[in-house]
Amino acid sequence: MWNIVSISVDSGSHSSVLFGGQPGKEIVSPTGALGPEGSVYILALPGLGYMKLTDVGGSVSGPGDWSVQVSGSSTNWFYRGGGQASISINSSGQYTISGGANTISGKLTPF
Repeated sequence: MWNIVSISVDSGSHSSVLFGGQPGKEIVSPTGALGPEGSVYILALPGLGYMKLTDVGGSVSGPGDWSVQVSGSSTNWFYRGGGQASISINSSGQYTISGGANTISGKLTPF
C-alpha cells in the first residue's frame, strides 16, 4: 500500500483531484492508503493534465518490493513497505515522483 503525501506545482497554488481504486470499488478523493495490486487511480490537475497510476504490486522487478506504473513515464515508481510518494509538477506538465526506492520523471497527459 502507498500514499501520495504531497503534490506541489511550481506555478503556485493549484487544485487537484484523485479518483480511482480497485475495479468496481472506485471512489473520488480516497483518504486511506492506495492500492492494492490492480488498483488504478487518476490524478487530475485542471489546466495542466492528468496522470494514471496503476498499482502493479510485485509483478515488476526493480529497486523496491512494490511498484506503480505511471502514465507519461517509461519507468515504474518503486517503494518498500508503505510507499510515500511526493509529486512535483512544473508549469509545462513535467512531473517528478520521489519518496520511494527510486525517483521517476514524466509528462502529464493534457486534457
